Amino acid sequence: MLRKIIFNGTNVIVLSSSLLLFLSFPPAGLWPAAWIAFMPLFNAVEGRSVKQTVVLFFLCGFFFWLGAISWISAVTFIGMLLLCGYLALYFACFGLVFPLSRNMPQALAPVFLAAAWTALEYLRGMILTGFPWALLGHTQYLNLPAIQISDITGVWGVSFLIMFFNAAFYPVFSGRQPLDTAAKRVAPAIICVMAALTYGLFRLFTPPAAGDFKIALVQGNIPQKLKWAVSSRKFIVDKFLGISSEAVIKDNPDIVIWPEASFPELMGEETELYSRLRDTVREWNTPLLFGAVLREGEGYYNGAFLLSSGGEIAGEYRKIQLVPFGEFIPFRKTLGFLETVVPIGDFYPGREFKVFTAEGKGLDNAGKQHKFAVLICFEDAFPRLSRRFVRAGAGLLVNMTNDAWFGRSGASSQHLQSSVFRAVENRVWVARAANTGITAVIDSKGKIRDIVKNKRGDPLFTEGYLSVPVGGAGQGGSFYTANGDLLVYFCFMFVFAGGLWTGFLHALTRRRLK
Repeated sequence: MLRKIIFNGTNVIVLSSSLLLFLSFPPAGLWPAAWIAFMPLFNAVEGRSVKQTVVLFFLCGFFFWLGAISWISAVTFIGMLLLCGYLALYFACFGLVFPLSRNMPQALAPVFLAAAWTALEYLRGMILTGFPWALLGHTQYLNLPAIQISDITGVWGVSFLIMFFNAAFYPVFSGRQPLDTAAKRVAPAIICVMAALTYGLFRLFTPPAAGDFKIALVQGNIPQKLKWAVSSRKFIVDKFLGISSEAVIKDNPDIVIWPEASFPELMGEETELYSRLRDTVREWNTPLLFGAVLREGEGYYNGAFLLSSGGEIAGEYRKIQLVPFGEFIPFRKTLGFLETVVPIGDFYPGREFKVFTAEGKGLDNAGKQHKFAVLICFEDAFPRLSRRFVRAGAGLLVNMTNDAWFGRSGASSQHLQSSVFRAVENRVWVARAANTGITAVIDSKGKIRDIVKNKRGDPLFTEGYLSVPVGGAGQGGSFYTANGDLLVYFCFMFVFAGGLWTGFLHALTRRRLK
């Protein structure tokens, strides 16, 4: 059956959906493509059995993910293929519920499909510790009017809208259903999209909270092959201190921020390099936030540490959301064999949602308490973590990361997408300090204010710093921050009710036929 499906021309239609979806994400970043990406696939499965539909959806998902996360092959090719297969299962699950929409009223079928897709994206962000990467809503990170509803619905609302539009219009675009007879199907989608854009334009007309907390974000551009080489430790510290000293002298920031694991020695040990770091911070009279690995007993933690202007530890955060198969092995007793296939660290997760505090230094800012939280690596991909931090009082989110592993792929830009949504969802500024890029500042409307770039305008594999005033003193918070994933809960209930309804109709039809 599989060969028959693939070699009868259907593959071209299915792959066109994979391609459109891939192009809507970075590195291409053609966000309008997302609004039509699923239409070829939906038309390809019309009239097919449930089994054929599931297979076609799986193939579409597999080839999309093969392009979207191809950068993982820089670390592990086999691991990338396994992950693509796993992620394609969510497409297959969507294909399993897709036929249910055929028995629904015209106005409800697109809502059902949008709800099912949104629920599956949410589950993908939870199961096996979660992988909320390349969500459908992320495609719109540069489409600022469309993403402002995230302060009510989270990123899930944008995913819902895009799928709603695809599901409503695919019969019209294929010519299966004239527009005049499809009014009940497309009108609700048009109304919802227009309402979201209107709300977005309204929010964009109100200026974001003014920034009065001056930060210096340092991008050291340390090659991955040097990161943990003992012989490179002094070079790494010298480079970060050199760039930071320039920022302190020229711009007098309230705080200097380095990327993830930027200090190349284990914390908890008083070494010569660490003593030099503390002495330099005292000379600056400026706090330093930096990433490092902490060893405590037999355990290792990926952490962020705040050195006060006096050179003393003023706070630490231990990464809560570890990277599965990167920093630990989930279900180690069952999956421990993967250590032989994928290079895996062995870290312990942190437990505390730490909010740091730093004082302002400027004339209009002296003594003012600025609260911020740190998201390490891909923790900014998890909406629930950012919500917890903002609810705990953080007015600024700092993402420390090292994306050097993945070269000049779309990984860095895809990672940036998540930070944009965390800013809008919680109406806070987000600052990103990345080892090799993209180091950026994002305001509470999701606008990327500034990026570290070289003279050619390239943000990747260049060194430099940004010195930018951002929000941080008691600012932030939204309906979404306070209430969370209400839309997702609605989606689950709608899918459950829709499944019961179609099941009831199916049983009723069979009974009548008897």
